[in-house]
Amino acid sequence: MTEEILAVFTRQRVHALFVTELSHALRARDLRALDAQLDRLNEEGAILIAEHAVPDPHLAGIDLRIVAPLTADRPRPEAEAAAADAAESLWNKWLASFLSSHRCQ
Repeated sequence: MTEEILAVFTRQRVHALFVTELSHALRARDLRALDAQLDRLNEEGAILIAEHAVPDPHLAGIDLRIVAPLTADRPRPEAEAAAADAAESLWNKWLASFLSSHRCQ
């Protein structure tokens, strides 16, 4: 499954995805297995997993982790920085969209 995970980013031509988007792209039914594979890839330095604080109490319990692959053709510090930038960019776009349309009642 680890190769399949990394292939999603190439297929979709994206630099970062929410774990939920990745799960959907993989049609993953076993989320524990996916989490285990993500942990393994993270420990191996193949991906970065970015976590952010939940921006609204109504989202408590929702998986807002973002996964970004580290490209092997760059030096490690540069690859980590690029992955962190991709994850942060996705988060900022999602957060801006969420905050512009969400109304707490």
